[in-house]
Amino acid sequence: MKFIQVLLLSFFTGAFGHGRLSKPLSRKGPGYENDPVPGRDSEKFVCRHATRNTAIPYHKVIAGAPLVLQWAFSAAHVGDCAVYITYDVDKALKDQLYFKIANLLKCKDQNKQDVTITAPPFLPAGKAILRWDWWGLHQFPSNAEFYSQCVDIDITASTAPILVSQLATYSIINPPIMPANAKEGVGYRNPFNPRSDQFMTGPACANDYAGNSCELTKKGTKGYTGGGDAPVDGGRTVMDPDATGPTVAPGQPTPAPHAMDCEIYSVQAGDSMASIAAKFTAAGKKVTFAEICAANGKQETCGSIDVGDDYLIPHEGSVCSKAAIAGGGGTASVDLTVNSMASVDLTVNGTAGLVASSAAMVSASVGVMMTLAIAAL
Repeated sequence: MKFIQVLLLSFFTGAFGHGRLSKPLSRKGPGYENDPVPGRDSEKFVCRHATRNTAIPYHKVIAGAPLVLQWAFSAAHVGDCAVYITYDVDKALKDQLYFKIANLLKCKDQNKQDVTITAPPFLPAGKAILRWDWWGLHQFPSNAEFYSQCVDIDITASTAPILVSQLATYSIINPPIMPANAKEGVGYRNPFNPRSDQFMTGPACANDYAGNSCELTKKGTKGYTGGGDAPVDGGRTVMDPDATGPTVAPGQPTPAPHAMDCEIYSVQAGDSMASIAAKFTAAGKKVTFAEICAANGKQETCGSIDVGDDYLIPHEGSVCSKAAIAGGGGTASVDLTVNSMASVDLTVNGTAGLVASSAAMVSASVGVMMTLAIAAL
């Protein structure tokens, strides 16, 4: 059986892809650090930098008080974020043990906005590392893309701290805290089908904490992968291998994603649903903006799209034109069989900052080459 595979190569001038934590200032400091890490088993997924940047002051955190975060996604992929802390400031990345304090569901929706969480009141005083991570689900159901940033913090305790030894902690990567893709362990939700269960995947928050949307991954939820036990002596807890999927040996590459089940388009600057439909129709792949909206479950939000969003294109002549819409949208709903080998190149142009409101082809300085190839699995 063969499947259509879509490869997107972007050529931007003065622009970069993906995203990073921008507030508080991470160990990187200002500048570009937006690319994904090598995988969920990489030490880079713990922290991108192994030691503190002494040029950046400790960020002050008060237990029980608000803590303001902000992230900047230059490619706002669907997916979720979370926040962790460790007191293992002097240990190697592979030996650090963390606990979760916050879930940030669908974090692209808060892109470049201040997001306030609460530093749990039970936090002990001392130097620590705050770890923010993000997993992009734009290749669903294939491998997630993983991102992380670390901030060195100085915590002031409240009137009721617990001991560091009482925190249930675990390694981020050994075993990994997250599945590799939607087909391993508890997997991930289908972000392209809002009518499906939009659950969150990951460990439970520490000390049975109820704030910061921690209920989304508490023990017993669909996406729970382990962790989060009430305070215990010794502190070490283990991720559930049945929930996170098979472990890839540290240092080894994450397996390559499977080919996409159907043709996917990644939104570029200046796009609208109407202009996307016009681009495909002009290339001989007739489709209307209403069909694209229906295939992706966006009938009520079709006028709102963001750069980096990924949409299934149910163009005429493809079984996607009916199967995707009937399945409620998303790449998981279509199994496309083909009987021949072919290759088609489609060049799409868009202008940064330009909002396209008509079905006309927009021509400009930001070019994107979309290559549609049929690949045998």
